[in-house]
Amino acid sequence: VWGESQTLPKRVVGLPEEVAQVSCGGEQSFAAMKDGRVFSWGRNGDGELGLGSFQESPFPAEVPGVRVVPVWGLPRSQGELSSLLVTEGGVVGSGRNKNGQLGVGEAGGRWNSFEGSETLDFDECGSGAHHCDSRTTCKNNIGSFECLCPDGFTKLDEGLFCMGRPVFVSQGRFHSLLIDDAGQLFSFGLSANGRLGVGVDLTESDQHLPKKVPGLSDVIHACARGDAHGGHSLVLVANGTLFAFGHNYYGQLGLGVRGSADGGEAVPREVSVDLSEGGASSEVVDRLAGVACGNEQSAAWTEQGRLFTWGRGGSGQLGHGDMEDHLSPRLVGGALLNETV
Repeated sequence: VWGESQTLPKRVVGLPEEVAQVSCGGEQSFAAMKDGRVFSWGRNGDGELGLGSFQESPFPAEVPGVRVVPVWGLPRSQGELSSLLVTEGGVVGSGRNKNGQLGVGEAGGRWNSFEGSETLDFDECGSGAHHCDSRTTCKNNIGSFECLCPDGFTKLDEGLFCMGRPVFVSQGRFHSLLIDDAGQLFSFGLSANGRLGVGVDLTESDQHLPKKVPGLSDVIHACARGDAHGGHSLVLVANGTLFAFGHNYYGQLGLGVRGSADGGEAVPREVSVDLSEGGASSEVVDRLAGVACGNEQSAAWTEQGRLFTWGRGGSGQLGHGDMEDHLSPRLVGGALLNETV
């Protein structure tokens, strides 16, 4: 340091070796260590050093009860008669508060310690730094925030998702799908091969609570099927678009390609179905109405009753007159469903 009465740089004594950051105010100085400890020295007539007294300190003294965020826990400069520090729990202040500059919710008085001033908290809700579901009300707490789901919804993942009243479920052997009354899809159980559709590592073992499947809304129908070595899921949304995720070794996802034996699609992939196939009525726009999953094959039907199948067909189970796997949805010739399956 150097300044008014010190014309050449001089080392500050009394500080540990691992100084990470320094900051100066009107007549007070701060130094933060790499481990988050803070030392202060200088004028202290308004408690701006945060040492628990109003006595000035000519040498660095450790500020009690405070650990700042490494690297950026000290502001670039402090106030004239007050000081702020950034901690993991929020921003804390000490010193003069005549104009509310400490942000503790009131003006007046002075503080000689950073402890007890934690009401100056980072506004996660107002800043958008939270990750609450869009249906929640975000509530700021000291050092954190809370996501409050509306009535009729269940809070999942600390409010990251709000699940409505379940209206439909489908169970595979090792995983399950759930649709709520808001048209959201949730999955749980074994996640191998990406069958849950939540984008996790394909080798992750399981998901013990319902987790929202991303990127889908207005879900009206779904199916889940498979064993420990391979499982897949199909999802139909209100506009007739079909999505699939999970194991695809036999083409059961309908994506036009065959997947690896151990891999899979971990997020929903849109499936293309040629609804012009088979001569749909020109007077009525046909669209998909439902889906079904076999162990290694899949099916979907339309509002006009046409049936499409794909996936493993080595035993003729797809109804296409052959014993071949089909990697994309194909109309079953002569099949016409007159009622919901």
